[in-house]
Formats: sequence, structure tokens, C-alpha cells
Amino acid sequence: MNKKTRTLLSRIALLVAIVVVMACVLSSCGSNTVIDTKTTAEEWAQKEVNIAPEKNWLGYILSWIGIFLGWITKIMPANSYILTLFIFAIIMEIVLIPFSVKQHKNSIRQAKLKPYEMAIRKKYAGRNDQATQQKVTAEIQELYQKENFNPMSGCLPLLIQLPILIVLYWIVVDPIQYVLGGSSELTSVLHSYITSSVEQGGLGLALKSANGSIEVLSRVKELGIEAFEGIKTYCLNGEAVFAEVEKIASADLNFNIGALNFGVTPAFDFSSVNAWLLLIPVITFVVYFFSMRINRKLQFQPTQSADDRQQAYSNNMMDFTMPLMSVWMTFIMPAAVGVYWIFKSIVGVG
Repeated sequence: MNKKTRTLLSRIALLVAIVVVMACVLSSCGSNTVIDTKTTAEEWAQKEVNIAPEKNWLGYILSWIGIFLGWITKIMPANSYILTLFIFAIIMEIVLIPFSVKQHKNSIRQAKLKPYEMAIRKKYAGRNDQATQQKVTAEIQELYQKENFNPMSGCLPLLIQLPILIVLYWIVVDPIQYVLGGSSELTSVLHSYITSSVEQGGLGLALKSANGSIEVLSRVKELGIEAFEGIKTYCLNGEAVFAEVEKIASADLNFNIGALNFGVTPAFDFSSVNAWLLLIPVITFVVYFFSMRINRKLQFQPTQSADDRQQAYSNNMMDFTMPLMSVWMTFIMPAAVGVYWIFKSIVGVG
């Protein structure tokens, strides 16, 4: 097995491990954050909405973090959720510093050992038989053992950080559940009531995001509690649901900066002042792109050889694909989420 094949297999194994970890975390908490858009107005009329939050052990931890997020919001000027996300991004980066330091130290050690590894490979250059390749692998492993270095140790901090970042993401995008103590069903029935036609007893308004509750909560605060009087007859326990809506409508959460409502999803509606929110995906791409480049420049790198061209090509691909994926996400999520990613990228460079 040649070097390129081993590198490819190791990356696939790392990707599989990351996907498994992410799936485990998402199955624990993320499923509660996805809005139920399949239940119709007629079905809600025959259904009793569970207004109590569904909490497992992880849900309780998230709620405590959400309460902390709400406390920060209360002390922000004008109860700005956007300023809260900036402070929250700084705090979380500070908490994750030990993992980042460990990962960067591992990168430095790997970079310093790279010339010695390349010297071993150069010694056996042009000999591709199995016995020689096994000898190359053995000498490289002996080098790593002598230097007490494990090339896979840099993956552990990443695997630890990923579920933490995913969990924090769900808290940020679902303030109704984790900050205000509501339930996922409450968010779902509000989403249905806002988007259902007037003939079905709803408001007939469009909502783009079906993940999290920022856009739903933003609409509730924007329209006012009077617009939700009809929800009393929209579902079986409408009176209890309306009482919960009153509570979240009066919550100290403000998604606006001036006339811009960062609780809605960027859209090509140039008749509204919120069209300026289209700058969020653009800024997200620019910040994410340059933050990745800067982070790579700040890491120690030895003089690269011709064998590193494949890695350089992979890095260049990542520099564009990751920011483009973020741009796509900012078009299906409220603008506040894009702002959080922008803050996090900037603070992460520090």
C-alpha cells in the first residue's frame, strides 16, 4: 500500500469517526430543534400540544447553558441577542483554548518531524516493492516512537471539540427551547400557525427556516401577542399554548439592530430593508476564507517538498468548499446564525 492510499484511508477513517460523533450528538439534542412541518392545521386542532420541554440528561445541561445565554442577553444594551452572540463566541473560544493549544502543539511537532520523515522516504525512493514499503513504515514508526509522537493525537482534540460546537450551535439557534424553557412542539405549532393560510386559521406568512426557533420567535415579537389570539382555537389546548406565547413574546430578547431584523433568513426581497441581510452570506464567506488562510499561515510549516503538493491542493480545495458550505447554510438559517459564525471565525483566529 503506497503513501497516497494510506493517507486517503486515514482521512476516510477520520471523516467516518467525525460523522459518527456528530450523529450521536445530533440524535441526542438536534432532533428536538428541527421543526415539525408535516402536521397540518386540521391535525393540530385535534392535538394537545406538549408545552413542557422534553429533557434528557443532555437537555438539562443545554438548558443551564441556555439560561446563562439568557442572562447575558438581559445585561446587553437593548437586550441585543446579536451582542450576546459576540460575547458568547468569545467565552466559548476561551473554554476551548486547551483543545486548540493541544491541536496546534501536535501540528508543530508533526511539522518539525516532517523533514526527518521525508529523509527516510528519500532514502528508499524509487523502490516500491512491499518489503521496502514495510521497511519505510517501520522506520517512520520508530522515529515517532523515539520522539514520543502519535500522529493521531491531533485528531482527539478535534473529535472532542466537534460535539461541543454542535451542542452550542443548537443552543444558539433554539432560544425558545433552551433559553426560554419552551418545548419543540410549541415552536412547531407556532411555525404552523404563522405559515398556515387565513382560511385554515393561521396568519399566512412565510418562514424560510425549519431549524431552530430564532425566526419563529422573531416573528412572534415582531407581530405582537395580539396576532396570536387565534391560536386559542388552533390547537386542542390553545389557551395553555397562548399563555406560553405571551411569556416568550415578553422575553428580553431583541434580534434587531436598528431597522434590520437578524431573526429572519436572508432573502432576495429588495422591497424590504432586510434585503441588507444578504451581506451576511458574503461577509461569512470572506471571513471564513481568510480566517482559514490566516490560521494555516500562523501554524509552523517546514519547507514543503514535491510530495506535499497533494496536501497543498487539498488545503486549497478546503479554503473554498468550507466557506461555500457556510454561505449555503446562511441562506437557510436566520441571519443571527451567520453573525455568530462570523464572530466565531474572527475570535477563533485570536
